[in-house]
Amino acid sequence: MKRLTINKISISINCKMNKMQWALLIILLIGLSVLSPALLANNFQDKKPIRTKLSLTCTQLPNHQISVQAKLRAKPEKRYVPVADATISIYNLTDTTEVFLGKGTSDKNGLIELMVDAKDQLSINEEGYYGVMATYEGDDNYKSSDDDLLFKSAILEMQTEVIDSVKTITIKIYEDNEVASPLEEVEVILEVPRMFSNLPIATEYTDEDGIVSIEFPNDLPGGENGELIIVAMVEDTDDHASLKNQLENNWGIPFSALQSNDTRTLWSPNAPAWMVFTFALLMVLVWGHFLVIIYKLISIRREGNLMAEENS
Repeated sequence: MKRLTINKISISINCKMNKMQWALLIILLIGLSVLSPALLANNFQDKKPIRTKLSLTCTQLPNHQISVQAKLRAKPEKRYVPVADATISIYNLTDTTEVFLGKGTSDKNGLIELMVDAKDQLSINEEGYYGVMATYEGDDNYKSSDDDLLFKSAILEMQTEVIDSVKTITIKIYEDNEVASPLEEVEVILEVPRMFSNLPIATEYTDEDGIVSIEFPNDLPGGENGELIIVAMVEDTDDHASLKNQLENNWGIPFSALQSNDTRTLWSPNAPAWMVFTFALLMVLVWGHFLVIIYKLISIRREGNLMAEENS
């Protein structure tokens, strides 16, 4: 009887404990259902837009064309990364207002480019500067940002000539005003576009007349007839932004001449001897393994047939 009484008491205690556990579980679930929306809302409210940085560059080209480039980056953690698919607007800054020039969507590198005709689309302020501004309005994920640039109109002219059998490129840089003021001590970079990047040729500085003469090398490979594109540029000056000009000339070594002078090259139909030897060696090794395997299989089959005949 005592054991039965003890068992009944333990069963009743267990039932009470189960009921209490169920009651606590229900209260906990009700509390979570009430509090979770508020917690989620607070988390979304605490998520702040990421800081962005907009960089603006302008390159003056021939015929008063200006390449306006804007690059948008964001800083989610410790470093800036490009922001793609963002709408960036470009404006002309005047003394009194902002004139809309155009807009674009940033690519995977965060870049947009807008070509502007300075004579028709840009106004000069009282100090003789063009003013260009780029803006990004931002969204729920990124903060807004902007950048602006003031620069004077300038012209970079280049011409080619042969002086005493020396191929020479003469570059003249001057401010586009009434007196065509020459720009002195300006760093000029001369390059030739290659397959993957531009090949630097020389870096020189203009003299007091804004002129620099650069000797062009004689050993650069060219196209079918020796044609080359020669690029002269000035990067990020204080008052004139960047300048760029290019021309095409046949100062390169014709492609046909390269083939006749060096018949075994990577770019010619006849591969170098070392490459032919390496390829032949690899083929011998690969097919040699196949032949050894085939020989082994035939040998195993023959031995199997001989053993079968002996057993019979």
